[in-house]
Amino acid sequence: MKTYLKFLAVWMSEGRLPKLNVRQSLAVAALGLTGVFAYNLYFSAWRRSSGGTRCLSGKCTEAVVLA
Repeated sequence: MKTYLKFLAVWMSEGRLPKLNVRQSLAVAALGLTGVFAYNLYFSAWRRSSGGTRCLSGKCTEAVVLA
């Protein structure tokens, strides 16, 4: 949702998205792919450390209490 709101804000203020050259496009793609990889790596490590019993299909069944 936040991505769509940011896209809308840029589009409304600038009228279009800024054009990227080839080098910038490769940097954006590399950052996106490493971010997705890191997220999946840490999420799967967390699932293994928790025993996988608290979550079923990615939806946690226990309530989380924040102090």
